Parts: sequence; structure tokens; C-alpha cells
Amino acid sequence: MKFVDSLAIIGNAPSEVGTNNGKLIDSFDKVIRFNNYTIDDDYGYKTTHWCRWPGVSTKHREEEYEKVLIANPIHHPWWATLVDKPDWETLKLYDDKIEVIPDYLYFELRDMLRKYYPSYTGAKGPSTGICLLYWIWKERGYLDVNHIFGFNFFDGSKPHHYFDDEKFTNCHNGNAEEILFNYLIKNRSK
Repeated sequence: MKFVDSLAIIGNAPSEVGTNNGKLIDSFDKVIRFNNYTIDDDYGYKTTHWCRWPGVSTKHREEEYEKVLIANPIHHPWWATLVDKPDWETLKLYDDKIEVIPDYLYFELRDMLRKYYPSYTGAKGPSTGICLLYWIWKERGYLDVNHIFGFNFFDGSKPHHYFDDEKFTNCHNGNAEEILFNYLIKNRSK
């Protein structure tokens, strides 16, 4: 996957609510959004890439995308042990547009989280968001914090998403992911 320089990554945390950053976000050549996102003046309207959890909990979308990114190792045998199995029927709808994170990158990321946060645990492993950020960092060599919106690393005092009142259920380790995020921002991978 080629990740261009003019790329905005839009997480689903409520950290952009009230910022009116939508026009800034829409000014990027490529805009990646996650899972069951919505669009508005704070989060923008443009979407070129959709990064989704492959399981049935992610709603099918009718929009057209340049790419549908799966930042989870869905072809690895380990994946079959998870409860929320890939929704193969829906994924087939995007067959010609799907890019999947290389297995080795996912497991490298999991090991890195454990390195920087020795007590790292995450019932489901790394979040889709940190998986995509790590994938971009490895492929492009860097992350630009000015191109990343809507991430708060599962701050339990706020809703999990900007578009609903669902509270974070502790399936990911936000502390570990925030430490790793800060490392990725400050260091180049190449």
C-alpha cells in the first residue's frame, strides 16, 4: 500500500467535536476513516479510504472508496480464535479494493506494544486505529501528528465515539497505545 504525504487519518474519538476541522480534513488528497464513522463539520465529509474492523459489528456502507483497508491479520490462523469472525460476505463486496495489513506487521506491532508497555494486555489486541497508524509509519517512514484527528486513546471519561454515547469497554490498552503513538510521532521507521 502506498500512503501519500497528503493523507488525513480520522479516528472516531470525540476529540474533534466543536473544532470545525472538517474543511482542513477535506483539504487533504486522501482521507482515511474508520469503521462506523459519520461525517459532519467537525470531522469533514471527504472519504477516500475506509479502514474497517473485518467483523460483523462493522456496518456495510454504500459509499465508493479507492481502497478498503483491513488493519487486522484476517488470513492468519490466529484470527479464527476471535469471537467476532470476519464478515466474509460483506468483505466480498469490496474484493477488488481490499488491502490487508501484512501479518508480520500486526504481530510486530503487538510485540512493540509489549516492549514499550511491559504489562500490555488487550483482550482483542491492538486497536484498528493503532494498527493502521503503525502500518503507515512502517510503509511511509513517519507519521505527521498534524494529519491525525479524532484519537484520544480510549479516554474512559468520554464517549468511545463522537457519533454515539457508547462507553469504552476496555478491550484495548489505551495507555500502551498512546505511549507507542508518541514514539511513532517522534521517530522515523526508515
